[in-house]
Amino acid sequence: MLGQVAQENSNLIAVDSSTEIFSAVDAMGRVIEAQLPADAKRDTLALTKIANSLINYASAPESERSKLARQIEREAIKLLNRVSRQKQ
Repeated sequence: MLGQVAQENSNLIAVDSSTEIFSAVDAMGRVIEAQLPADAKRDTLALTKIANSLINYASAPESERSKLARQIEREAIKLLNRVSRQKQ
């Protein structure tokens, strides 16, 4: 699935902040926003790491994407397994 994503050129500027705000647009054109809490715990931080990895994947050269995709999938599986165990 990740292999079908085209490389994205961006003029984003990274800043250091105590608050991270995310937004996305869904298939219906609605804007979805979220904010990372200052006291984020392990699972929230893991999900944020995956999100940042997806951003890096989108701008990575084709030659690096396979490796990045495997890392993202590995981290996502670890998080899924952890939260699944917590629900039981």
